Amino acid sequence: MQRKHLKKLVVGGALLASLGLMAGCEDSGTKIVPDEMVAVDIFEAVDFTIDAKNHEITLSGAVDSLVVGSLEALGGSKYFVATDDDPVDPSFDWDAELKEGSVIKFGDGNVVRIVVLDDENRTVAVWEVSFPEEKSSSSKDKSSSSSSEAADDEVSSSSAEEEDESSSSEEPVEESSSSEETAESSSSEEVVESSSSEEPVEESSSSEEIVESSSSEEVVDSSSSEIVEDSSSSEAVDESSSSEEVIESSTSADQPQLPGSSFDSWDKTFWGSTSDAMATKGYGIFNVVVDYDITMASEANAIFNNSKITLTTKSVSGTAAVGILKIEGGWKMAGGFYFAGSYTGTDAASIYMADNKDAGADKRPADFSQYMKFGQPFEGHPVSFDVTYAYNHVGNTNNTYPQSSLIYVALVSADNKIVAAGKISDSASVEMGKKTVPLIYGGDAGLIADEAIGVKGLTLGTGDEEVVSIRVMFASSALAYVADGGTSSQMKKNFRGGEGSQLIIDEFKLNY
Repeated sequence: MQRKHLKKLVVGGALLASLGLMAGCEDSGTKIVPDEMVAVDIFEAVDFTIDAKNHEITLSGAVDSLVVGSLEALGGSKYFVATDDDPVDPSFDWDAELKEGSVIKFGDGNVVRIVVLDDENRTVAVWEVSFPEEKSSSSKDKSSSSSSEAADDEVSSSSAEEEDESSSSEEPVEESSSSEETAESSSSEEVVESSSSEEPVEESSSSEEIVESSSSEEVVDSSSSEIVEDSSSSEAVDESSSSEEVIESSTSADQPQLPGSSFDSWDKTFWGSTSDAMATKGYGIFNVVVDYDITMASEANAIFNNSKITLTTKSVSGTAAVGILKIEGGWKMAGGFYFAGSYTGTDAASIYMADNKDAGADKRPADFSQYMKFGQPFEGHPVSFDVTYAYNHVGNTNNTYPQSSLIYVALVSADNKIVAAGKISDSASVEMGKKTVPLIYGGDAGLIADEAIGVKGLTLGTGDEEVVSIRVMFASSALAYVADGGTSSQMKKNFRGGEGSQLIIDEFKLNY
C-alpha cells in the first residue's frame, strides 16, 4: 500500500462543467449543492448530493455498499478506496483500482474516501462519500438524561422551557472530517435543518458555556471520523461554532516543509554547503624534486542577505613556497552548492586537491563531491515545488562541460530508487521570478543521464515506492563540483564553471 498526499483543489464553475452536470430532471432526486443541477451516475441506484468545491458526496440514506457507475466526473484517471481514515494523507491498495461495477463497502462506519490519481500517479483529489448516521432511542434518552443533569449544575438553558426544547430536539454531535458534512450528519433531522427552521434553537449565556466546554472536552482524531465524547458534555452543541473550527484546523494544517526554506540563515542541521571550506585556507605538500608547501585559498560562496541566499562560482588558487621563494601555481574553479545533506571537507584543500595530493595535482580534476552526504529523512509525497530565484550567467570556454545552473528535488526510496523528481537548469540569465516545477512520479527529470551531482548510485523507480528521504540541490554551476583548471595557460580551457556565475534563491516551497 502506498501513501499519497492530498492536494486540495479549489473548484469553481470550471469543475462543475467537467463533472458533466446539467440542469433539469428534477424528479431524479440527485442534485448538486447549491445549484439545482443533476449529477451524473457516479453510483448505481442511489440518490445523493454533491459538493464539488469541498469534494464531498452525501448519500440520501444509509447503505451497506455502493456499486460504482462512472467515476470520470471525479477527475483524474485512476480511483482507489482509502484504507485508513486520514483525510489528508490517505493510504490505498494499488491492486484494488475501482472500475465500473466495483463494489465499495462501508463496513461499520458511514464514511468512505475515494482517492483520485492522474495519469502520472499523482493524487489530485480525495472525495469523501458519506450518509447521515441514524440515531437510536438510547442516544436520545442519554441526551435527555444528560440535559437534566446539566440543568442541576447550571449548565443548561436559563429556563425550563428552553431545557425541554434542548433535551427533546438536540443530539450529541458526531463529527466527520468535513466541516460542511457536520451539519448534515451530526444530529437529528430537526437539528440538521436548524439553519432554515422556523424555530431555531435560541442561545443563552449558559448555552455559550456549553459550546465552549464541548470544544475543550471533545477530542477529534484527525485520522478518524469518530469523536470521543465526555459524558458530562453530551448536551447539544452549536455545530457552527466549535465543531467546524476543530475539523477545519485538522484538515487545513500546514503540510511538511523543509527547515530553512525562507533562507533567513543557514540551518546546518539540514543543509550542507561547500562555502565554509571555500573560506578556509588549506595546505599540502607536493614533491617534485624538492618539497613544495602549497597553500590553497578562496572565499565563501554562499552568502545570506535579506532572506535570500546567493551562490557564486569562485576560483581556488594555489601558491607554492620553497624556502623564501613563493610561486603562484594553478587555479581551479568550484561552483557554489547548497543542498539537503552535509559536507565533511574542512578547507580549500579538500576542494582543490580531493585525493590528488601527488605531484601535478594542480593540473588534475578534483571531484570534491566525495565529501558530500546527500539527502535528509522525509516521507511526504509533494506534487510540485515553488522556487523564487534569479540566475546571472557567466559563460566558460569548456565545450565538454558548459556552464549552467541547477535546481532539483528528488524523492528517494529505501533501496535508492528515485521515486519522483523535478529540476530547473538554465544556460542563460534569468530575472528574479517564481516558477512551479512538477514532480514526476516514476521519472528522474534527466538527473541520472546528466550525471547530476547527488544522484550517483541511484536508479529510477516506478513512482509507487515509499519515500524515505529527499534530495534538494541548488548550484550556481551544475558541473563544477569537479574542481578543474590548471596552470595559467590551461585554467580557462578546463574550467567546468563560469567564474562569477550566481544563483540567487529567495523562497522555496513544496506543494501537495
